[in-house]
Amino acid sequence: DHDGMWFGSLRAGLFHWKQNQTVEAYGKKNGLTNTLVVSLLRERDTANVLIGTTGSGVQKLVDGSFQTPEQLNDLQEGVVTYLVNDRSNGIWIGTKDGLFYLNQEQLLKFAKEQGLYRTYVKCLLFDSHGVLWVGTDGGLFRVIDKNIDFVPLEGISGHSIEALFEDHEGSLWVGTFGRGLHQLRDSPFQVFNTSN
Repeated sequence: DHDGMWFGSLRAGLFHWKQNQTVEAYGKKNGLTNTLVVSLLRERDTANVLIGTTGSGVQKLVDGSFQTPEQLNDLQEGVVTYLVNDRSNGIWIGTKDGLFYLNQEQLLKFAKEQGLYRTYVKCLLFDSHGVLWVGTDGGLFRVIDKNIDFVPLEGISGHSIEALFEDHEGSLWVGTFGRGLHQLRDSPFQVFNTSN
């Protein structure tokens, strides 16, 4: 953010490294309900930080105080794996139990009934065209105008997608667990693994 960087840890909570080289630590003594922090998102138009945890859902840090947003109560027992803003200031939340969308105080769930038949969301990425790519433990999906499509990928369909990245040329890079790195650019994926 404009005042430094935020870091989450898997045991010690949340840290804010400020530009003046000081570090603030936030944990249970500050009101953070769970110190297993796996995802962070700074709200686009505020200094508020959303914190995704393993087992306690989402908390929000507002002016140094932790809050549990009421509209996210359904997620408070869950594992939140990823948080990302869309262009309209909505928040997409990846969890072990599906994909959620929060906008205008309403929380929508996307799971098997909506076409996301593998619900353990591992990573999220909005590309330069506004398409939301969803990496799951069983393949790659894309969301366009809240419609979900499975993206069949030769050689990796059904495998865990661990990382997504769009480069400056518009290529989508997909990192998998055990199936290498794949590049999509207006044509089928090109595969990069240890043999090339």
